[in-house]
Amino acid sequence: MIKVAQETDPVALMTMFVGFIRALYQIHQDAHWKVMGNNFYGNHLLFQRLYEAAQVSADEAAEKTIGLFGELPDTNKLIKEISDKFNPDNFDGNIITASLKAEQTFLALAETIYDRIKKLEAMTLGLDDLIMAIASRHEVHVYLLKRMLSDK
Repeated sequence: MIKVAQETDPVALMTMFVGFIRALYQIHQDAHWKVMGNNFYGNHLLFQRLYEAAQVSADEAAEKTIGLFGELPDTNKLIKEISDKFNPDNFDGNIITASLKAEQTFLALAETIYDRIKKLEAMTLGLDDLIMAIASRHEVHVYLLKRMLSDK
């Protein structure tokens, strides 16, 4: 999937970061449309909250990447790859588990990307703050999704 460990280009690293967030948007929006069951309305609204927050995260990260590095390559192939990996069918049809695993994987990727950009000495105070803030937002997503699973 995404190979970060040896990446030495901050643009490529941030492209992975933005692409994954854009995939999260798609994953959560699909779940928003597909959610069913006793807690339908609450879960429907929660997935809306998640995809709207992912949209904000992606926009912030894309703008920061372009502002700092002058470019943001196309992320469509990456978005499809990630969305396919976290398709609910890969998790026995469980949309909550698929979304949770996607968020957890994103947080691990975000930490790796953060560390790589620091090692490359390409980290600015603003980029540091942005990655930290987005990670914090998505840690809340993990918490909320875990609560959804425990309510089943």
